[in-house]
Amino acid sequence: MSEVLFHKGSRGVALECARSAFDLQPEKEEIANLCAWVFSNCGAHGEAAAAYEQLLAARPDWAAGHRHASGSFAAAGQIERAISHGTKASDLDPTSLEFAFHAACLLETVGRPPQAADYLMRAVALDPADANLLRHLSATLFALEQTEQAVALALQAVAVAPADRLNGLHATELLLRTRRYDEAAAIILDVVETHREDPVALRLLSATQMLRGRMEDALVAIDRALASRRRR
Repeated sequence: MSEVLFHKGSRGVALECARSAFDLQPEKEEIANLCAWVFSNCGAHGEAAAAYEQLLAARPDWAAGHRHASGSFAAAGQIERAISHGTKASDLDPTSLEFAFHAACLLETVGRPPQAADYLMRAVALDPADANLLRHLSATLFALEQTEQAVALALQAVAVAPADRLNGLHATELLLRTRRYDEAAAIILDVVETHREDPVALRLLSATQMLRGRMEDALVAIDRALASRRRR
């Protein structure tokens, strides 16, 4: 009944039915699985996590189950338990890019760059042409003071996806911090060409031009940034 009601759009009643079912037979895999799905999709993330842990007690090597539990714990604000399940999911299935990236993002959230880097490297090894992964790994390595490799990865991300605004902004920031001002200018000018009203890009352009000694261009860019922000 819970499943039927959920698909009919009666989520509140579906949630109550799922709770009743789970209270009656939490140890039954079919019931726990369906209830976990209903709980998760109805926003009852703590209950979803409990249901997934019930399932994992019987199936401790179920990688996807650990990933589901991790997502539920993260949504419920229990980050440490989310990390525990998220890293377990990736360790059980190291061929899953999604599991590795999920674990890395959780570790980035709590400021653990060494561990995050391990899972990001696993993800990048699975898809070396994913610019988003390259950018995340670049930022993590920069936090670990592996500056040269971080910059190289940032430039690689730009080369893979030059139209991606975030790649351009990230690469520009790293190049400015390493005093490679002309390279930074080339990238941020391309970003501004495509995103003419982006205040963040314009601010970075202003900083870049100032560091290159082009004060008039820097003032023009910051004026554009301020005007753009006022219009938003």
